[in-house]
Amino acid sequence: MTLQDVLTISEQTGSPAIFDNLHHEVRLPIDDTSLSDYIQASGRTWQPADGRQKIHYSQQAPGKKAGAHFETIANQPFIKFLEQLPPDQPIDIMLEVKDKN
Repeated sequence: MTLQDVLTISEQTGSPAIFDNLHHEVRLPIDDTSLSDYIQASGRTWQPADGRQKIHYSQQAPGKKAGAHFETIANQPFIKFLEQLPPDQPIDIMLEVKDKN
């Protein structure tokens, strides 16, 4: 399922869409839309009653099936991801990791 699929379901149901970087990487869209634009599109599905926009962040586990979460987060890729976030959009980032520490 692509982010566009998630956005369509969100529109039909009124539920907010959660952007997930790893799932997005596994199912890359065929257009040139930037990561920031996709996060903003997801953000537009969030209403004040939903609270602050949430996104999921994880990194691919080496040697595992595409989309499998790594046990931890490497700093540099995470910093590069943060640099792509929309600057004026408050966002909560949920880290999806196995070690939980």
